[in-house]
Amino acid sequence: MRLFRVYILTTIFVLSVVMSYSQEYFSNAYAMNSWDIWSAGFNIFQDEDEDKYIVIGQTGHTLNYNWNQISLMAIDSYGEKLWSYTIGDTICRYFSGFSNSFIKSNTEGYYLCGTKQHYEGSQVHNKGLIAKLSSSYDVLWMREYGDNQLPGDTSDLFNSMIIDEESNIFACGDRIIFTPATDYNKFLCVKLDSLGNVIWKNTYGLDRSNHAYSIIKTSDGGVAIGGMNFGTNNIQSADPVVVKTDAEGNQEWILNLGSEFYDNRAMLCSDTDGIIVATTIADSATPGSDFSFSRIAVSKIDLDGNEIWIKKFGESRKKNHIRSIERIDNQGYIMCGYVRTEPNPWYSSWALRISNNGDSIWYREYSIVNGIDSRNYLYDIRSTDDAGFISCGYIIPVSPDTGNMQTWIIKLDSIGCDIPNCDTTVWLDDLSLSNSSYDLLKVYPNPANEYLNCRLHTADGKSLLLIYDMFGRKQDEMRIPRGQKEIQIDVSAYPAGIYLAVLKNKKRILERRKFVVR
Repeated sequence: MRLFRVYILTTIFVLSVVMSYSQEYFSNAYAMNSWDIWSAGFNIFQDEDEDKYIVIGQTGHTLNYNWNQISLMAIDSYGEKLWSYTIGDTICRYFSGFSNSFIKSNTEGYYLCGTKQHYEGSQVHNKGLIAKLSSSYDVLWMREYGDNQLPGDTSDLFNSMIIDEESNIFACGDRIIFTPATDYNKFLCVKLDSLGNVIWKNTYGLDRSNHAYSIIKTSDGGVAIGGMNFGTNNIQSADPVVVKTDAEGNQEWILNLGSEFYDNRAMLCSDTDGIIVATTIADSATPGSDFSFSRIAVSKIDLDGNEIWIKKFGESRKKNHIRSIERIDNQGYIMCGYVRTEPNPWYSSWALRISNNGDSIWYREYSIVNGIDSRNYLYDIRSTDDAGFISCGYIIPVSPDTGNMQTWIIKLDSIGCDIPNCDTTVWLDDLSLSNSSYDLLKVYPNPANEYLNCRLHTADGKSLLLIYDMFGRKQDEMRIPRGQKEIQIDVSAYPAGIYLAVLKNKKRILERRKFVVR
């Protein structure tokens, strides 16, 4: 029986939802190779031309359970498996990248990034891997990137990639540098042309150990790379880190957004005038371990490295991880990750949708296996052409759950439901952020037809009243004149639906009130 938890961070109380799209729902486990061999999905892509989803991840070799291969799988819009195949051999191990490791070419076909692991005796050496695939997903060419052969003193890995308007490819990952004293990692970024030829290659990072998982192109022609840094002397301290480069790959700045505890990676998304950073930030930890208690945190940073705003969501949760973020046209952002929910199951996954301004719209948690030690991990989430979302990852069933480690794909509607008519009641957490015993904002009539009256308890001339629709899109904004305690808003042109009135000052949101327009 599937467990579906709903924790509420949203600013909207949904009574009913009328969708103009036909929705499909599913939450299924898949074998990307065969049912007796493990698999995991790390990146999902919607092929709109053929109405199917392509999942990229890893699986074991048919003849060797522990021998990694890159796997691709297609499912139709109803969740039925269409085909799958693997990329690899019996000489090297192949590892796929993570979110945005599979991208569409500007001309025809696709690119895929990952890592190829070579062996020579007891020596192991990694090289970054880029493959070009045809429009029918056949491998056209595959190239490796790394400076040294075995035994070598460096090892390169690719985790994510993007493509720009000129069809240049930017891939990020890790460079592992081996020294007699210790090993350490740097962020690695390469710029390639459409044929895979290197234009430039650079490394970046703070002290000791840096791992890059996310890359975006910035509006000034440079790139921003997001990842994670482990401190020099304390592996239990980890921080989200962002690096900004110019168009030639030269570092302009590096920003550490972490706390004193074990945080998580920085996952990046483009914004019209800056960078959106999603991570989890810890406010406490179990001494001597990486068992930190973290909240989801989203920041906006300008191109000079200044933090414009930061929003944190929900309560601190044990081992809270971020894995993916995507911009939804001009309608905000969707992200996913997973969190410890022991004892049943051990880990559940979550999805969070926020507005352009960083206000929460909805947050839900999901699991498909619910044994005391079972794990449910989501690694990537993407918007779909039916206004919903598709997410992939993997599950690890533990008794009484049965089965192998398998790829998990979940199809959601616009408000995060994975089944029709799920609980669309969205409760407000800390509806009033003031300490007063009276309402700072009242709205009436509710429902409204032509005009909505907003009665305010405060009228200090420093407050704003904002109106959002149920998708977090701002409909109206007005400054409250000093001494004015009631405002009338013309809602006659608003489409019928559910809206949110938000009263805020420069420092915080003071009050939220939902209303309905008929």
